[in-house]
Amino acid sequence: MKNFVLFTSIPPKLSRKANGSEVGREYQRKCVDSWRNAGFSIVSVNPPTEVDAIRGMDLPLEVLSCSDSRPPLREVLRAASITAADLCAIVNADCLFIGYENAAKKISSKSGDTLFIAERVDIEFDARSPLAGNCGGFDAFFFRPGIVEDVEETKFRIGDPWWDYWLPCELACKGYSIDRLATPLLMHLSHLTRWSRKDWHDCGEYFREQLVRQICSPDCSSDFKQRFANLNVADIDLPTLGPFVHEWLRSRRSEGDIYFLNELDTSPEQLLRSLRDYHSVESVKKIDYLKARTKALDSSSEAIETLLAVFDDADGSTIVFDRSPTADLIMWPIEMFRHRPIGAMLAVVVLSLLLALSVFALPSLGVPGLSWIVAALVVMATMSLILLSYLKGKIGRLVHQIAVVRPQLQRLRNITRPPVVTMTPQPFVD
Repeated sequence: MKNFVLFTSIPPKLSRKANGSEVGREYQRKCVDSWRNAGFSIVSVNPPTEVDAIRGMDLPLEVLSCSDSRPPLREVLRAASITAADLCAIVNADCLFIGYENAAKKISSKSGDTLFIAERVDIEFDARSPLAGNCGGFDAFFFRPGIVEDVEETKFRIGDPWWDYWLPCELACKGYSIDRLATPLLMHLSHLTRWSRKDWHDCGEYFREQLVRQICSPDCSSDFKQRFANLNVADIDLPTLGPFVHEWLRSRRSEGDIYFLNELDTSPEQLLRSLRDYHSVESVKKIDYLKARTKALDSSSEAIETLLAVFDDADGSTIVFDRSPTADLIMWPIEMFRHRPIGAMLAVVVLSLLLALSVFALPSLGVPGLSWIVAALVVMATMSLILLSYLKGKIGRLVHQIAVVRPQLQRLRNITRPPVVTMTPQPFVD
C-alpha cells in the first residue's frame, strides 16, 4: 500500500529559462525529486497522446491515462478517492517542495476531515530570490481520500483558472475544514501566464455558477453559507469575487497547526511564516502605497510647474484684471503698448484731443490762463487714473496669486511631510 500519493500532470516538455538557457527538463526532475523526498508516491495524469512521452522521461512515477486533452479534475479526484492511501495530494507540476523532512507524514498526522491548501512562493531564477506578492491562488491540496468520494461532477480541468477556488469551496460547503498551510512549502519558477483572458472569464463564470449552486444547496454548511450571506454572488463582477474568495481561503486556519521544522521550538518557523506573509501581502501594500505617492508627486510637480509659470507671468508685469474700457484707455503706457497696442493708441489719441482742446479751444472763449490750468488738471487726472488702475490691477493680481498659492503650499507641505508607515506585526502563536 502507498501511504502518501501525489497526483499531478507532467507536461511532455516543460520550458523554463535561466540566464538565457533552457532548464525546463532539469527543473521538472527537481520538482519530482522534491515530492519523493517529502514522502509521496507520484501519479501523473495525462491524455493518451502523452502517456508514452511521459514514460520515456524516465521519471520515478506512475502514468495514468485520462479522457481529455487536459486532465479533468473529476477523474483525478475519482482516482484519489479509490486509493488506499493515508493522504493524497494534487500539486501543479512546476512546483518544487521545500526540503522539510517527512513533510507528507506531518501533514497526514493532522489531516482528518481537513483539506490543506498551500500557496507557492514565486522565484526569480536569475536573481535566486522570491518575488514580491502572491499569485492569487493555490497550487497544492492535501486530503484524505474519503473526503472527495462524494464530490459532484465538475467541468474544471487541471490548470484551469478558478479550479483552485472551486475545490476548497466544494468541500467547505459539505462541512469539511479548510486550512491554509502557514509555513511556506512550495517554490515556483516564475513564468508568463499561459491561459487567456477569455479562459479566465469563462472559468470565472462557471465558478460563479457552481458557487451559487453550493450556497443554495439544502445540505450546505451553515458556516459556508454565512460567509457569502452579504455578497450578491450572482451579480458581483469577477474582479471583485475572486479576491474576496481568495482572501477568505487565505484566512482559513484549523486547530491542527502543522510545523515542518522543530515542534518543540516553533520560533524559527513563526519567523519564516511572518516573513512570507509580509513578502506576499504587506510588501505589496507598501509597493501600492509608494506607487500612489509617486503618482501624487508627479501630479504635484505639474502643479508646481503651473505655479512657477504664474510667478513668471507676474514677473513680466502682465496685469490683466477686470478693467473697464475707460481704465484700458488710460493704462500705463509702456504696458499698454506691450500688451494692448490698440488701446494704447486710443489712449494717446484721447489724451492728445483733451490737451488740444484745453490749449487751443479754451483761449478762444476769452478766459486768459484757464487753458493752462485745465491742461494741468487733465494731465494730473490722467496720471491719477493711471496710478489707481495700476494699483487696482496689482492688488487684484496679488489676491489671485495668494488664492492659487495657498492650496499649492498646503499640498507641498503634505507631500514633504514624512509619511506615517504602519507596520502590522505578525504575532508568534505557539
